[in-house]
Amino acid sequence: MTLAPHTILKVWVGSHAHGLATAASDHDYRSVFVIPTDAIFKLDFKQPSTQWTKGQTDETAWEVVTFLSLATQGHPLALETLWAPVEQSNIWGQRLRSLFPDVWSSEKSFDAFVKYANNQRKKFLEKKDGRPEKYAAAYLRVLHNLCELLEIDTFTVHIAQEK
Repeated sequence: MTLAPHTILKVWVGSHAHGLATAASDHDYRSVFVIPTDAIFKLDFKQPSTQWTKGQTDETAWEVVTFLSLATQGHPLALETLWAPVEQSNIWGQRLRSLFPDVWSSEKSFDAFVKYANNQRKKFLEKKDGRPEKYAAAYLRVLHNLCELLEIDTFTVHIAQEK
């Protein structure tokens, strides 16, 4: 399988990456892409925002500058992207993943993970989308990931226990 033009990394996230998928589960991905140099030098150039694709396959895509900015701020979804199972990658995607030790900080990650977890807690208490269990699981997973990150400088994406 080849990468889409300018995509350097695409990873599995969500229930499939966490080992919690059912037959009804959709497929979730995150990806990082680069902007062609010639596009950057155009007079009407605008830095692209985060791109979302929703459906049976959901994908969040970040331009590499935006992605690295989020990662250095300890954003849980960006940091998870650096550890999630790889669907597609090229040499630049591999190099990006190798930056994990250099981009995260305990202070920024603590603040970002707690903020994200509290957002998930609010959603499950409000029963958003009629799926409070989804948000409750995300709440617990993010706090668990934070504990792992602070204790061992990494965290586990696959959370299902083998029977």
